[in-house]
Amino acid sequence: MALRQPGLERADFSMPFGPKPVRPAIMRSRVFLLLFSASLFAGCGGCGGVPAREGARPYRACLLESGETPRTLETKGGRRIEIEERLAHFGSAPLRIAAFRGAPGHALDEMGESVREERVDLLLLLGSLGRERREIQQLLEAVLAIGPPLLLIPGGDDSLKELDRAIGSLDEEARKRLLDGRRLHAVIAAERAVVVVPGAPDGRFAYNDDACGYRSSDLKERIARGKKHTSRPLALFAWAAEGGANDARTPIGAEAEGIFAFPAAASGPGRWTVGPIAGEPYFSGNGYRPASASLFHLETDGLRYLGEILRREEARMVRPAKP
Repeated sequence: MALRQPGLERADFSMPFGPKPVRPAIMRSRVFLLLFSASLFAGCGGCGGVPAREGARPYRACLLESGETPRTLETKGGRRIEIEERLAHFGSAPLRIAAFRGAPGHALDEMGESVREERVDLLLLLGSLGRERREIQQLLEAVLAIGPPLLLIPGGDDSLKELDRAIGSLDEEARKRLLDGRRLHAVIAAERAVVVVPGAPDGRFAYNDDACGYRSSDLKERIARGKKHTSRPLALFAWAAEGGANDARTPIGAEAEGIFAFPAAASGPGRWTVGPIAGEPYFSGNGYRPASASLFHLETDGLRYLGEILRREEARMVRPAKP
């Protein structure tokens, strides 16, 4: 955890030039204090820069993180992406999306090739990143190697401290293609806006006080930014479907369409829960599903589910059953 040194910002570390110079031992102690304090802040990056919320389920208020670095990206498919501090503009619709949870410790070679063949515009990673820097870094590198930009949405079961360390270990080119969902408020494509919601609502499901969480008031600015860019209903990219927001508790609407990591019961018309991109079959809802990436289009009429992308050896994409 990042610790604050009370009064440190007011300390004077300048070298005096009067007749009474500071003794070397004192200077060394002051320099050590400054470096030690800086290392504490650097260790947790984003989680140290946002307030801790105490209570029965303590967490870090990660929706209050500072904005993204403005930049322009161009995909191999020719799509131009303009990234502002709080918004990512993807131009015209449809926006082709592969969405999934993480699968730390699993190779993505075959799965990555399958996703690559679908020529998606955006990779959407919804939590399950891991708890240690090395495994998170390996996961991010494997996903980014697929090619398209990656929108990363940390969940309540992820360590922000270790995530920030992992992101800091990526090379510069990879970091440019990584869009941090703590920093971006919304994704815009044509007339549609999708609000990005990382973390655990009200700290529920947060595994410890280093995890990402939020309360409904934290969402208001994100929602306001999204509404400025569309007259249509907002959609969600959120780790947790619960507390997503037009009811008394939350500001968007409990039935807003979107893509989520859990719970499986959230799935329904216009609402989809995705699974891990790799690994063994996992239990979801009424049965087991194979690890996969879910393929979507964000169109002017909203989100549309196209099917599941399976490993390359399966040589097919499983499309949804006809009604």
